[in-house]
Amino acid sequence: MEKPKIPISGTSIHIVQLCVFLLGGVASDIIGKIIECGFEITALLMCTLDKANSEEFLEIYKGVVQEYPMMVTELSSGPCIALEIRAKDPVKTFREFVGPADPVSHRNWHVTCS
Repeated sequence: MEKPKIPISGTSIHIVQLCVFLLGGVASDIIGKIIECGFEITALLMCTLDKANSEEFLEIYKGVVQEYPMMVTELSSGPCIALEIRAKDPVKTFREFVGPADPVSHRNWHVTCS
């Protein structure tokens, strides 16, 4: 199977969703599944988030989920991939695609294309 070609460009002006995950052995699997499920990757960036940036990015979970400190530590532990994802109603459709934001609920979640 031919690997999908990923456009790498500047950000677009369309309504998009941001996806950030740690770079690791499953990065190509994650990106492949995103494309397979019909999302368009319009920009891709490899970056490293320090603790302050990780705290800001995950701020919505502070005081809400017990795992917040662990999430910050993990996100700032190494290189990340940031994707700009375009789709019809990207925030809603991508949230449905990735499943629950709550780490406890997410443990048993399996990504499926709708």
